[in-house]
Amino acid sequence: MLAFIDASVILAALGSKSGGSSQILKLIRESKLDGITSQAVVEEVFRNVYKIKIAESKVSRLISISSIKVIPAPTSEEVEKYLDVTAAKDVHVVASAIKSKANVVITLDKKHLLSKRIKGLSVLTPGEFLKNL
Repeated sequence: MLAFIDASVILAALGSKSGGSSQILKLIRESKLDGITSQAVVEEVFRNVYKIKIAESKVSRLISISSIKVIPAPTSEEVEKYLDVTAAKDVHVVASAIKSKANVVITLDKKHLLSKRIKGLSVLTPGEFLKNL
């Protein structure tokens, strides 16, 4: 299974070593789950890490040791295809998840992510994903 990891999960994992987000990244690190994200998500993490008072160097380290594959940010043409299914600020997540052929998006912003269902793409919180294992 390929899971697209949203910025909220990475930020939460940085803030808590014992929560569901950290458990998701541990599964990826242990090769029990294939994890992917986009450069746009990584940039979002860097823009918001100050809110949890974590050094930027810890972001780079976490992404590196967690073995999350980072793909290029989606093009504006790829993003435009999904403007009708989510809020403009989240459309890059949907576009990247579909481009990567992820089966699931793992996010803590689930209620904001999809206003319409997309065939073949589930959106789950870390807790929901872990319960379904």
